[in-house]
Amino acid sequence: MTKENTQQNQIDFIHRWVRKTRSPFENDTYRICWYFNHETKNYLYEHKNEMLKCNGFSISKGLAEKLPIELQERYFEADGRGLLFVVFGREIKNYINSDSSVSDEDFIDLFGLSKKRFFDESSFDEWENLI
Repeated sequence: MTKENTQQNQIDFIHRWVRKTRSPFENDTYRICWYFNHETKNYLYEHKNEMLKCNGFSISKGLAEKLPIELQERYFEADGRGLLFVVFGREIKNYINSDSSVSDEDFIDLFGLSKKRFFDESSFDEWENLI
């Protein structure tokens, strides 16, 4: 197994995070990987506290550059979820629905609904309305 394959197998959907990050969020105990591209190393992480309440989001420089110039930041507050999910919705959906990412059972355990319902067209309409 190559080093690259080993690293690919270590990307988890949700994992406990030690507070040694450069993120500006306080108490980010958990980190949810909403999107990770092994080739470009682009990522979108949601940081959560111990009660699984969202503290904010961090995205890679590559993803930040895809945003309009006035929004090109690496860190977003929790209320930036709608913007990030609308802009990167297709990438997030494809990553979460891929076989190597997260099972439907684990997704339901965390969010209380299936991946199919979470990524339903009406859900994206709701995200757009939030913006």
